Amino acid sequence: MAAALEGAELLVNATTLGGPRFPQLSPVSDAVELSSDLIVFDLVYWPRQTPLRRRAQAEGCLLVDGLEMLVEQGALAFQAWTGFKAPCR
Repeated sequence: MAAALEGAELLVNATTLGGPRFPQLSPVSDAVELSSDLIVFDLVYWPRQTPLRRRAQAEGCLLVDGLEMLVEQGALAFQAWTGFKAPCR
């Protein structure tokens, strides 16, 4: 993981680690450094704070959480099923 993140600009967590079944687990070991230039997209939307999210915030990474993706997917599904654009936030 350390080698994969070296020079990386984006880290996407698409696992269930940090979610309801594994709330204390992170896909990234504490031994792996997170650069403050890294964008961390954690697709877990519940719980709102995950170990990866807490760590990314502490390291100064730009953080995108899974709730944003869930809302956008919901809006697209609403439009697909109803033919109407989803109401704006």
